[in-house]
Order: sequence, then C-alpha cells, then structure tokens
Amino acid sequence: MYRALENHEKACIEMTKADQSSSRKKDLSSDAKILVVLMKEQPLTNAEIQIKAKISHATFYNTMPQLETWNIVKRVDYKYMIAISGFTDTLFELDAFLQSCIEKHGNFSSQVISLEDLANSVGKPPKDIEKDAYYLAKKYGFEIGPYTRPPLDAIRTSELISRIKRKMKSIVQNLKKTFRKNS
Repeated sequence: MYRALENHEKACIEMTKADQSSSRKKDLSSDAKILVVLMKEQPLTNAEIQIKAKISHATFYNTMPQLETWNIVKRVDYKYMIAISGFTDTLFELDAFLQSCIEKHGNFSSQVISLEDLANSVGKPPKDIEKDAYYLAKKYGFEIGPYTRPPLDAIRTSELISRIKRKMKSIVQNLKKTFRKNS
C-alpha cells in the first residue's frame, strides 16, 4: 500500500512537472506580442515591431490589420502606436500631424490654430492635448487661438483636391499609353 501511494505521488509530481514545462513553452499570440512591445515603447515602425516581438513579416501583416480594424492600434506616418486612451503619446501624434501639414502646405509661423482643431486631428479632448499643443506652438511658431486661420478643413480640402488631381493625371497618362499601344 505504501509503495502504491509512493508511485501515485511520483506520477502526480511528474504530471505537474510536465504541465509546468508545457505551460512554459506556450507563447503569447502574435497580437499580444505586438501590444506588449507597443506598451513598452511607441511609436515603432513595422520592422521594429517584428524584431522586438520576434514575429515574422507574414505574421505581422496578418495580425496588424485586425488590430487596426478593432481600433486597438493605429498608424501615424508609417509608425504604429496603441490607439486606446492612456497609451498613445499625444506629443508625438500632434508633432507628426503638424509636420505632415508643414511638408504639404509650408510653415505655420504667424498662423493661429485652435486647440479644438488640433484635438480633432488626433481624436482627443482639447484638455488632454493642451500642454503638448502649447509646447508645439512654440516649436513651430504658431499661436493657439479661438479658431484656425485658415481653417484646417480648408487645408485638408486642398490636400484632397491635389490628390484627386494627381490620380486623374496618372489615369489620363495610363489611358494615353493604352491608346498608343492599341494604335
């Protein structure tokens, strides 16, 4: 009887060890790995995420669209960050937005931008971005005011029109090439 009890105890210990070693071998899912990496450091490029999360290129491109669809992760200027409130870097988002506006439309110096328009550009309440907005206003030489001059919507509309013009130009060029080949 003692020997049977001892064998049973050994078997239980072996099963526990096997369970522990198999649980140690279990790894996080790819989406969890991406989120853990982004919680530690953000924003990151896709290559940086793949290296730090130790996931393949294919796994990244299979997982990331789902995280973006669920609005858990978002991409700003080819870098990814967590989109859930409390994890994003407002300063980075605002800076990226302003840099893209400057690249497309020139310098903002002596221009007035409303806090509300800046908040809408990053999808956060004005009170959450106020400190970062004033810091960036000093950096880029614009003022924070009650309304934007010219309105950001006008900037976005002109950007959209220029994109449409470029697309139409490329379509016309492709049609000309096609007609030349067929002639």
